[in-house]
Amino acid sequence: MRVESHSSLQLASVHDHALARHGIEKLAGGYAFVLTTGIGQPRTWGFTRTPLQAGFAAGLVEGEAMPAKERVRHAFGVARGRLVTCCNALIEQRVPDASLAALVLLDDTAHVIAAGRVRAYLWRMGEHRRLTPDNEQDPESANGVLRAEPAHSQVALEPRDVLMMGSTTAFSPAAVAKIASVMQADPETPVSILATLMTEPAKASGAGAAAVVVRVR
Repeated sequence: MRVESHSSLQLASVHDHALARHGIEKLAGGYAFVLTTGIGQPRTWGFTRTPLQAGFAAGLVEGEAMPAKERVRHAFGVARGRLVTCCNALIEQRVPDASLAALVLLDDTAHVIAAGRVRAYLWRMGEHRRLTPDNEQDPESANGVLRAEPAHSQVALEPRDVLMMGSTTAFSPAAVAKIASVMQADPETPVSILATLMTEPAKASGAGAAAVVVRVR
């Protein structure tokens, strides 16, 4: 299986300062991606996102001999453990948190594991399928990795499949409308254009966003 991917990141605007609320990292030679979003005070965003990204990467390596599903869940567990250690070292009235979504491609199958308000979709033959829970109206979904139970989905991949994963701000109505329009007009739209279209509205609003788009060849 060969894939091409592109990620896009927009900083959030907080009191006229640009801050990285979201982060995205490519792992495993471009066959895994982890996306994080800080929850809580802006000053804590970097403290919570960094251990999650590092922990998930370490967990994937540690679990290399495991079956695919267990390997992905193990990586999530390592990431959560590192975040717990980090938060225990902070002196904050409210314990910060972060959401996490990871896309891992193993054995011609896409695995998505997520906790918090994040989204991932599969675009196939002009139709889309959501790979993360549609729970954003549930107050419990505001919890991140520390309190939320991870949702894990998997789907066998086919040539020309397109996978899109991002923060909720990357799926604003404006972004979704643009993506649908260009994909209907040209299903082979470059992944770099798609990822940029997902985050552009968040740049204008100052909300910040992160997104990654993967096409299977």
